Amino acid sequence: MEVSTLQFLFMGIIFLLTTGVGLAPVLLGDVVSKKLVSRAVVRNRILSCASCFGAGVFIFVCFMGLLPAADRKFHHFLEELGHTDESWEAFAEFPWGFFVVICGFLIIFTIDKLVHAIEEGRRARRVTTAASRTLLAKPAADLASTQNALDTDANGAPPPGYDKESCSQHSEHAGHGVPSSIIFLLALGVHSLFEGMAVGLQTQKEKVLEFSVAVLVHEVVMAFSFGMEVSNDHGLTRWTRVVYVIIFTSTIPLGIAAGVGLQTTPSGNREIVSAVLEAFATGIFIHVIFIEVLAKEFHHHSHQAQSPKAKPSTEICLILGKVACICCGIATLILLSVFMHAHH
Repeated sequence: MEVSTLQFLFMGIIFLLTTGVGLAPVLLGDVVSKKLVSRAVVRNRILSCASCFGAGVFIFVCFMGLLPAADRKFHHFLEELGHTDESWEAFAEFPWGFFVVICGFLIIFTIDKLVHAIEEGRRARRVTTAASRTLLAKPAADLASTQNALDTDANGAPPPGYDKESCSQHSEHAGHGVPSSIIFLLALGVHSLFEGMAVGLQTQKEKVLEFSVAVLVHEVVMAFSFGMEVSNDHGLTRWTRVVYVIIFTSTIPLGIAAGVGLQTTPSGNREIVSAVLEAFATGIFIHVIFIEVLAKEFHHHSHQAQSPKAKPSTEICLILGKVACICCGIATLILLSVFMHAHH
């Protein structure tokens, strides 16, 4: 099987699986919500294990695949330039691949934080609006006492009669959720586009398989979380939710197609463009691993450890279980790599 054929095959598999998983909460909202809400602990454990497994897969792909390949391409390109023009030899020693990785990480990190700040501002305004409506709905006799309580409450407690549940229905979902605004959809699309491009830029079958498995595991978890969040947004119609999910899941195939198109297009600058995109994608992979997945998964335990009801033995077991899932993800890719090289 040709490399491009394998890439297009995984393009279809990734799109169909992520779309099916993402649309399940949207089209079967009531059934899925009732079953998953009643088993919230089990659901969160499964999502945590899947996220940590995907992080382990990404760690292998990032540090054993993308990063060395991008750095090697930069060195090869600069060495060839050095043979034609001696003034480029001084630049060949600088680790340009790692520099572009840092740039990719900082750019996507900045976008991510800006989007979160916008979402937090919107959420704060919704809470303030809901609190104001509650105050306006109260009788005049109670309004003065409520306002007085608000003015004298040093702890920032919510006003009496404030409906917390109605204001928090758009909140993020236990560390796995994704706000369903179009801004965050575009930010996620950038992630997924470059993840797919990393698959499309590969020229070896074993690398295509490794990267496709890594992207598939991560995107299935993200598609389910995104579908759950969109299905809980009552301000969107059902067809709007479907469109949101399909836009999100189509970014991976678009990235793969862009990578394959770049590799097959005859161009003198193709190698350096490929190296820059691979290094940029590596920075995004690092962000996904350490900021989006591991930081959220293990930050949750640092909060629970401060709770008086938390049992240290239970927390230790959960942490070790997540570390074991990370190791399983790395081991899976190692075995896959060894198997592919043995049959190469």
